[in-house]
Amino acid sequence: MYEDLDTGAKNARLEACEELKGCREIHQREDMTVVLEGCVTSGDIYTAGCRIKIMCPTTPQQYPSNSNYLKDGYQRLTCRSDGSGWVDQFGAAITAPMG
Repeated sequence: MYEDLDTGAKNARLEACEELKGCREIHQREDMTVVLEGCVTSGDIYTAGCRIKIMCPTTPQQYPSNSNYLKDGYQRLTCRSDGSGWVDQFGAAITAPMG
């Protein structure tokens, strides 16, 4: 127990630190558009639950080489809740940049 200098609380308890659960960044080409949704980053780690939308450049007109992404025109990655890696909008594990 200690006195918390920030809040003035007496007999405050120390809280244990937790390891950040997240996914390592998958570096995309510089000309790709990457939009982060609900993400907190620490270095190259994105927190669990983070969603990333990746789109091909529009000048010159380009499209995803993977036909699964043609309808939407983008790839959406979500960091698994346990931080064990990325999955796309179809539930497939993703470990490489979109090409």
